[in-house]
Amino acid sequence: MAVEGFKEISIQACLNCGRVFFRNKWVIFPDLATAVKSCAKERIKLSKKDELELVPVLDKIYPVKGKQEFEIIANINNEEFALPARISFVTCDKCARAKTKYYEAILQIRDSNDEIVSFAKNEIAKLSDKGVFITDSEMFKDGADFKLTSKAAARAVANRLRDKFGGQLTITAKIFSVSKETSKEIYRLIILFNAPTIKKGDKITFKGEQIKVVYVGKKIQAIGTNGKRMTLQHKDLKHYMSK
Repeated sequence: MAVEGFKEISIQACLNCGRVFFRNKWVIFPDLATAVKSCAKERIKLSKKDELELVPVLDKIYPVKGKQEFEIIANINNEEFALPARISFVTCDKCARAKTKYYEAILQIRDSNDEIVSFAKNEIAKLSDKGVFITDSEMFKDGADFKLTSKAAARAVANRLRDKFGGQLTITAKIFSVSKETSKEIYRLIILFNAPTIKKGDKITFKGEQIKVVYVGKKIQAIGTNGKRMTLQHKDLKHYMSK
């Protein structure tokens, strides 16, 4: 007999992001069938010489909360078996955070405008399939505060803001808890993004020469009165005011 042992195939999938609980963590798979095959292979013990092909029967499986039973057709060395399986649609840990006030970082945007704030919100929205959410926000005349469920995501979005619009980042960390399991201190990040005061089209007197700003990003590009293009750092123009 090719099958040496068989454990019940039980699968958990997240209703919101589609992740499947695999090897003690929530994993993104290309599709549900691929996820089911991967989970099933973990529970079927075969010898190295055995050949295995799995076909999950998922035509009656619907993404609704609760447990559903189905079969996996297993072809082992050209012998076919119908393996019972069940799938439970639940909410994974990361998606559950979206409905709470939990956050790991605050992204503060200042000296800003609607374009920059909208860009930040769109970048955060792109990360929702990775379990990144805004759990709280506050809007200001010159910017916004976003509380995010991921420190790494907050850093990434802040870097995208600086790369696209220029400006400065200030990152500070504050202790907010201690892990009960490891006794290690747990930090929250406060990331402040100050948008540049210099804008495209500004005319600035720089080192005795009037220049026109033609691009503002991580660096600034400008054209002098002689038509020469120059690339400047934001710190180079820190003490110059547009006219």
